[in-house]
Formats: sequence, C-alpha cells, structure tokens
Amino acid sequence: HNKLIEYINEINKNYENERDNNSISINDKDKIIINYDIKELTNNLNKLENIEDKLIYALYTFIPPRRLEYSNMLITNNISNNKNNNYLIMENDIPKYFVFNNYKTNKVFGEQKYEIDDNIKELINNYINEKNINLNEYLFNYNANTFGKKITSIFKKLYNENITVRWLRISYTSNIRKQNLTNNELKIISDKMAHSLETNSRYNKINLSY
Repeated sequence: HNKLIEYINEINKNYENERDNNSISINDKDKIIINYDIKELTNNLNKLENIEDKLIYALYTFIPPRRLEYSNMLITNNISNNKNNNYLIMENDIPKYFVFNNYKTNKVFGEQKYEIDDNIKELINNYINEKNINLNEYLFNYNANTFGKKITSIFKKLYNENITVRWLRISYTSNIRKQNLTNNELKIISDKMAHSLETNSRYNKINLSY
C-alpha cells in the first residue's frame, strides 16, 4: 500500500514539474494555434459554411475560451435564480451578457457575468435568427460531451488537427502571454477563462519535450 502511494506521489510530482516547465511534446505542438491575428481568424471563420460552426469557432478564438459551458446556456431576457444553467441575456433582442453559474470552478469564482464583445454579437444574432431559437431555449442543442466533440470537429476542418477545448485554452493563453500584458490584465483574462492566474501561467507552452 505504501509503495503504491509513493508511486502515485512520484507520478503527480513529475506531472506538476512538467506543467511548471511549460513544455509540450513534439507530437502535440501542431495542436497549438499560433496565429490569432484578427484577419486570420476572420478568414478561417469565412471558410466555415454553417452559422453554428462559425459561432462556435468565434466563441473559442475571438474571446477568452471557456470549457464547455455554452452547452448549458439558456437564452433569456432576465436572470433566473436557477443556478443549474448558464445564461445568454438578451436586451431589446440584442445579446448583452453571458452569465456563468454551472461550470467546473464555480465554487471558486461564483456567478460570473460578462458583457458580450461586439465582435460576436452579430454572429449570435444571425445564429439565433437563422436557427429560429426563442427565449427560454438553449443556445446549442448538445450535451457537454457531444459539444466537446463538435468543437474538435470544427477545428479539425481548419487546422487538420484534433484540437480539443483544452488545447484551445492552452493556445489562447500561450498567445496572450507573448503580448507583455500586466498581471492585472492577465488576471482579467484568467477570470474570463474561469481559472487562476497560476493555472493560466501553466497553460503557457514555451518548451518542446521529446
């Protein structure tokens, strides 16, 4: 029993050391998206044929990418006391806020409310109108597992790699860490990704391991 505990502790120690070394295996290096130039992102967006794929791509590249919380997002014009859902708040038929209640680190960050960036408001509107989605319906008709697979399939079309949400979060973080941001700026982005500043620093991949 003690030998097994020692073995597990050693595995955990090596794992934490690898994370703190900010390294990535050579087999995974192409899963890191390097170019976040808005023209490049828009060009990729335009390569996608349907509006749902376009919106999902934008949610995971144009703004700090979260985990799979959009799969449990109800469209409404007022915030409910039901904390089991996340919400897209509409004001005068315009997407206004994302409210996150149900997510992995909610016990740390609690309810999070963010104004929706202008660069995806039009996409959300177009998607809702084209799909004829009404108030009190879900933004996407997927459970979390299926939504994760959907995301990977979209990015596979563009980058020819099996890029999961984890790699999207790593990619985004590695990109912003090159921009010489202040700790306060990094903390704002980390909060929007619903993880700590320390975790954000570990997501930054700068070394190759073989």
